[in-house]
Amino acid sequence: MIGFSAFPYTLCPLTLDHGWLLDRMRNLHPGMLGDATGIGDAMASAINRLRDSKAKSKVVVLLTDGQNNCGLMQPDIAAQRPSARHQDLQPSAPSSHTARGAGDDAVDEGALKRIADTTGAVYFRAANLDRMQEVYGQIDKLEKTEVQVDHFTRFRELANPWLLAALLCLGLEQLLALTRLGSSHEEIDD
Repeated sequence: MIGFSAFPYTLCPLTLDHGWLLDRMRNLHPGMLGDATGIGDAMASAINRLRDSKAKSKVVVLLTDGQNNCGLMQPDIAAQRPSARHQDLQPSAPSSHTARGAGDDAVDEGALKRIADTTGAVYFRAANLDRMQEVYGQIDKLEKTEVQVDHFTRFRELANPWLLAALLCLGLEQLLALTRLGSSHEEIDD
């Protein structure tokens, strides 16, 4: 997951750990990466992240407020990169202009449609949450690649200090039993 505003930032590398991904998403706040939109830089960063993936199909979902207004790479140039065109990379471009309260003129639909056409992707426009859920439902139906994941669990023995303390207490109890303090019977004087 690449978060972007004025510059892109990899919030989470490719992972199957959805819990960690959601946790990383919760740490993303508006304005923390600047106050502009660098779509081209974000696309280039996402494409680079997918370059070494062995997946049959590679998909970048570009969620933007819809207008590139900063960055080193223009979106059209990022979409024309060989890795975007020849590695089955298909950026989809949902656009939610209501996220920042901008008007309809803030969405550069022409540029977003060109990105989709250049990469063989699909452009979606989502002006509300219901439409956004429909778009993500369609994206979820795309081809999936099965991945075999090895799970490793690290165990750390925590009982040893407690066992040692218990043995020390038992030893102390045995020692005290041999002394006058540990004697359980009373001597009776005549």
